[in-house]
Amino acid sequence: MQVTLDGTQDVHDGRRYLKGKQPTFDKIVEGIDACLAAGININLRMVIDKENIENLAVLSLFAIDKGWTSSPLFKTQIGRNYDLHFCNSTPEKLFDRATLYQHLYELLKLHPYISVFYKPAFSITKHISEHQELPMALFESCPACKTEWAFDFTGKIYSCTATVGNNGDELGTFYPVVTKNKTAIESWQNRDITTIEKCKTCDVALACGGGCASVAKNKNGHPNSPDCRPIKELLSLGVAYYLK
Repeated sequence: MQVTLDGTQDVHDGRRYLKGKQPTFDKIVEGIDACLAAGININLRMVIDKENIENLAVLSLFAIDKGWTSSPLFKTQIGRNYDLHFCNSTPEKLFDRATLYQHLYELLKLHPYISVFYKPAFSITKHISEHQELPMALFESCPACKTEWAFDFTGKIYSCTATVGNNGDELGTFYPVVTKNKTAIESWQNRDITTIEKCKTCDVALACGGGCASVAKNKNGHPNSPDCRPIKELLSLGVAYYLK
């Protein structure tokens, strides 16, 4: 079960509220407690930008004190606010991927206990540190139309949650009748670093996997194109943090 907390109570409730600005923090915390007690896996996601990143340390302490981090059913993920289909009204608060992880690195050095709550992968460096070997080669990093599909309330089918509701990204319908745009679906399913021209000559392609197909489609007009990740920058941070 994936749930989102964007920080501790004041921070989260100021960002993610119901109609009339009714708070959601306490209900989410209650739900996490109930899931863990019932043996249900929890993936807690914190979506970060420049407005709430400093709250990561406090949220980490909250999760530790709740006992969540000691449960084998509990894991965490850091998300990043970014422009996708529409321009963000406050672009100045957004991180690019490399700058976000530079900030995470600095926070981890300042507050080491954050690592009890969240350990960044820094590309493949965390895996190397924990397993003393390289991970499997990453030929594709986008699950769209492979292990992920998305369905909206109008009866339309999409490749992933990032494309839901975006005109032109519909891949078929599930209601009132089932239809599939096989050509469009295949353009997502056949995408990997062996079909993306730029990836064929990239020296970090096997650690990147071509990135997000939705972002690539927005930038380049079609999914079979690259969404280049700052792999070398992430590796440098990871080596400094994990491979002392």
